[in-house]
Formats: sequence, C-alpha cells, structure tokens
Amino acid sequence: MNHRSSEPELFIDLTRGEIDRALRMIRRFPCERLDERGSDCGQTARELALWFLERVAVIEGIVRPPFRRLAAPIRMHELATALEGAIADALRMLSSFDTSQWNETVPGALPGERGRRAELLWIALRDLRRHAEHFAIHLREATRGPAAPRALTRSA
Repeated sequence: MNHRSSEPELFIDLTRGEIDRALRMIRRFPCERLDERGSDCGQTARELALWFLERVAVIEGIVRPPFRRLAAPIRMHELATALEGAIADALRMLSSFDTSQWNETVPGALPGERGRRAELLWIALRDLRRHAEHFAIHLREATRGPAAPRALTRSA
C-alpha cells in the first residue's frame, strides 16, 4: 500500500475522499425532494449541492489565484462532472508544488485576506467537510421512512 508522507499529499488524499463522499451523497439524494427546505435550515438540497462547487472554487483559488466565480448555474445532472473537473485540476497542480509553493503567502477567499497557502487550504477543506455534514443531514431526512423516493437521476 502506498502511504502518503508529505502534508500536501495528505491534503490531496483527504480532499479526494471528501469529494468522493460529497458525490456519493449527491447521487443518492432523491430527486423529488431536491427543492424541499430542510428542517435544520432554510436551504434546499439543490442549493446545498451547488454550494459544493463554491467550496471547491475556494480550494482552486488558493492553489491558483485569483478566485473565479461560477459563470452560470449548473444543472444537477452536470454537478458531479463539474465538481470532479474543478477539483481534479487544482489537486493535479497542487501535487506538483514544492515546499516553498505549498507554504507561499497567497490571497484568501475574502477581500484583503492573505495567508499561508497550506493554512488556507486546510481551512477550506474543513469548510468543505462541514458543508458535507450539513448536506448529509438533508440526505438523511430525505431518505428516512418506508417510502423513500427514487434517487437523483440525470433528469433532475
């Protein structure tokens, strides 16, 4: 088994795991319930699913400033491809960074924010994980009960 030893390699492995988890949840979400508001917040699962792209855009912006915003709304059936594509490019670039690039001071997601790239990336990964936990609450609510609707399909 290949064990990752450096901090950037660990970050890449953990980020890929979080993205895989997010994609599994998105694909399992019942499409009939995507626009229902969750009991824990005023957001719909569709809104929360699309926010995964915003979280990934933060990671991408830390790896390769400046931050870019989503050009147009993504449809649910396009989300998985968009999410995988956005993070793959950032992680591929990150895997080629040396120690000085990993520790370089870069702009953050907020105006005027600057920090060490490594610290900003770990914060962004933490935010992605928290967002996934929030989405998981919506998924549990949507799939609870004896007559859970069918899962998300390309038509959603």
